[in-house]
Amino acid sequence: MFDENYENEREHSSFAMTKEIAFKAIDNYKSRVDSKEAYIVFYGGEPLLRYDFIQDIVKYAKNIFGSIVHFSFTTNGIYLTKEKIEFLKDNNFLITISLDGNEKIHNKYRLDKNNIGSFAPIMQNIEYIYNNYQEYYKKFIQINCVVNSSEDFNELNQFFSTNKFVKDIDIRFANQLQNTYELSSYIKKNFTKKSILVLIKSNNFKNHPLEYRYYGELIKKIKYRLLGDEAKNRKGKCIPFAKRTYIRADGKAQFCERVENMGLTSIDTEEMKKTADFYLKEYQDFIEKKCNSCFAYNYCEMCYASFVKNNELNKEIADIKCSNFQNEIKIAFEIYIDLMETDEKLLEQF
Repeated sequence: MFDENYENEREHSSFAMTKEIAFKAIDNYKSRVDSKEAYIVFYGGEPLLRYDFIQDIVKYAKNIFGSIVHFSFTTNGIYLTKEKIEFLKDNNFLITISLDGNEKIHNKYRLDKNNIGSFAPIMQNIEYIYNNYQEYYKKFIQINCVVNSSEDFNELNQFFSTNKFVKDIDIRFANQLQNTYELSSYIKKNFTKKSILVLIKSNNFKNHPLEYRYYGELIKKIKYRLLGDEAKNRKGKCIPFAKRTYIRADGKAQFCERVENMGLTSIDTEEMKKTADFYLKEYQDFIEKKCNSCFAYNYCEMCYASFVKNNELNKEIADIKCSNFQNEIKIAFEIYIDLMETDEKLLEQF
């Protein structure tokens, strides 16, 4: 998703995290965890290039946390050897595999170090997991697809709804950053209330994973919504360093991996608290009034990182994103009400 021509490119380097930094971060995390579950996510580049490092971290974290710790990462899927798959399965890793569509589309954008398309080895590894570890495959394997062009939509729907090895697992779609506005405009123009209702009423919605990703998830939120005090108490803020902590390779800490160079601090609980207080207060001042008067509040998952541009909160970005989400959830409400009034059984698709 990133390249040197993109103005908001993240900083990349050849610096590799040491075990000492990782162990210190895990110790600090343990001191702050008061829940029944803890999650450690590995980032790269490609995490499996440091498979031995991952093994060491898993061993250390399990010794520190016991059975409450869970692991996950996103991989390009090329390095999923049988040995590694066995280890990942034994430790219940949630694995997100990057797969951008069928062979033609995927190989157009994802090449290996020899400039050869990576579709074939990735599918071979997915097939191996599918054939040998069915239960693990169903529960712990998901796909991330970067959508590069609206011209690919039909082929993406066809591939992800019919291919035996990917059609029944969770597929997440992300717009290519450089083409976000074109893709968003296309979706807004073509994913209409009328077109979505046609798909639902023909019992054909799940054969259109892209449309389902945008509106099926919203309709599910409405269908399974909480009411009264349950709804009020469910909504929580993503408090910096409480919900998540991102440790960079050099040992500096941030409260989220999506906020570029904001909130840099040390792996120290007191320093994290000071940083958290500052950014939480800034975020409340920035968005709280807008959120408190928003009809879509209980369905919204946007957070601090959603509104950052050039290392600061941006009101123009917030206005655009909030308006877009309000329009989407409004359409989802209209679809839901239409189905409730005409044929409630059709909601069983969600």
